[in-house]
Amino acid sequence: MDLNIGAALWLAAAGEGRLRFPEPLGSKVSMTSAEQLREAASGAAVSTSACGGGGQPHALYRSPARIVLLGHGADEQCAGYGRHRTSFRAGGVPWLSEELSVDMRRMWRRNCGRDDRLVSDQGREARHPFLDENVMDLLLQLPLDCIADLRERPGECACEGKGRGRALRECLAVLR
Repeated sequence: MDLNIGAALWLAAAGEGRLRFPEPLGSKVSMTSAEQLREAASGAAVSTSACGGGGQPHALYRSPARIVLLGHGADEQCAGYGRHRTSFRAGGVPWLSEELSVDMRRMWRRNCGRDDRLVSDQGREARHPFLDENVMDLLLQLPLDCIADLRERPGECACEGKGRGRALRECLAVLR
């Protein structure tokens, strides 16, 4: 699993891909779309090539961003993994609390070092907003039932501030 996660992160951190332009109704996309994108990208490496998709032009794109935001700590602090639900069902809040604590203690060894090296290999810097001291302090002060409600079955509570990651879901709803 770590190899799969690492490979996906390394590829994502490259910030490279193809931009696909939607085809306007009744007309073909012209290369001027790629030129407009080139101007809008402000320094990003962009080139065009016709490939697939019914001849729609695609733009090869490399993000100029030097910083990559990673989500480390969100699942570990907000009961986002299936094992958190298992711990909660087996032993209630005390077992869930211990599982979250174990996740946070090992994250520094298990995830952050590996992922920092992978992102750095792409010439970018990793940032971890969910590991910010203020975010972590706030989450530690909240009761676990405010952070996650694991009484619901998986799939029954994927919205409206319920279920795992409840605290993050409610915060994001405010930002909409």
